[in-house]
Parts: sequence; C-alpha cells; structure tokens
Amino acid sequence: MKSTIGLVMMLVAMGAFFISAFLADSVLMGISIFLFLIGLIFYFFYNRSTEVEDCDTSVHIEVLTERAELHVEDEWKKRDKMKGSDAFSGPDDSRH
Repeated sequence: MKSTIGLVMMLVAMGAFFISAFLADSVLMGISIFLFLIGLIFYFFYNRSTEVEDCDTSVHIEVLTERAELHVEDEWKKRDKMKGSDAFSGPDDSRH
C-alpha cells in the first residue's frame, strides 16, 4: 500500500512538471521534481521492505514444512515399530 503512495506521488509530480513546463513556472517545476524524488524513494524503499518481509515469511513457512515432515517421519517410524512387533504375534483372525 505504501509503495502505491510513492507511485501516485511520482505520477502527480510528473503531471505537475509537465504543467509547470507548459506555464514556464520554475518554482512549480522545482517542487514537482522534489515530489518526484520523494515518491521515487517511497516507492523503492517500501517495495524493498515488502520483499524482505515476503522472504522472511517464505523462510518461516519452509522451516514449518520441514518440521512437519520430520514429525510425520517420526510418526511413521513409530507406526512401523508397532506393526513390526505385531507381526510376530500371529494373525488375530481365528478362522485360519
């Protein structure tokens, strides 16, 4: 959202710059260049901070996925051990 503010500031500044060039007003031209630079800083700064947050989130999700996979592997090992001990006890079906 904040990067959108920077983008809007740049667009407004560009519009003001073209109007000031048409009117030949140097003060308005200076203000528009200043607003454009501030908008540029807002846009790139907040885009970079958003990318870092996205990267942190993806790393966090990856760690959680690895933990879940390890937990599932442990559960399967426990289950295999339980089945292994039941395999030697014989069949439970009395019809055989």
